[in-house]
Amino acid sequence: METGRQKRTGAAVVIAVIAAIALAPAGPAAGKGGGGGGTDCKNAEQSVKRLSTTAARKAILCLLNEERRRHARKPLKKHKTLQRLAQKHTKKMVATDCLSHQCPGEPSLETRIKKSGYTKGATNFRFGEDTGCGLTAKAMVANWMASRFHRINILDKDFRDLGVGFSDGRVPSRCAKGYGTFTTVFAFRKG
Repeated sequence: METGRQKRTGAAVVIAVIAAIALAPAGPAAGKGGGGGGTDCKNAEQSVKRLSTTAARKAILCLLNEERRRHARKPLKKHKTLQRLAQKHTKKMVATDCLSHQCPGEPSLETRIKKSGYTKGATNFRFGEDTGCGLTAKAMVANWMASRFHRINILDKDFRDLGVGFSDGRVPSRCAKGYGTFTTVFAFRKG
């Protein structure tokens, strides 16, 4: 999980970086959905090897919004700029065997967000990122929700925008065979 906050009033940037990842798949004992109930999210339980990038993104967004509803949070909305950032980072992680928020030759998440134009004209913005590997979208979200640090981003009251990156490829040194790689970039901006 990586988070950051920026106020364009001269305040210092606060970034907390915590590398926490749960690689265990959510098995039958985990129940349906990330919170123990059923899920109406299409393709949530489909193997990552059988998912298109679009289907994986939609499943993750749906599952995250189910979790947010369960905790009285407003839903996240897909944001194309953040989605491009998340997808590019996912590809970089797979290509460089790096399950991290910043891989070799890559700028920090904050720099990537600023360069993308997402923060243009904003006086205040916040962002966060979760990365990981899972056998299904449902398993990935369940793993994130089981991690205190990833859960903070998912349930953050301020976040409104989301970008999801997905690859059916894995980060070999960190992810077992059959797993896919996911990135979620959460953010909000205020003008």
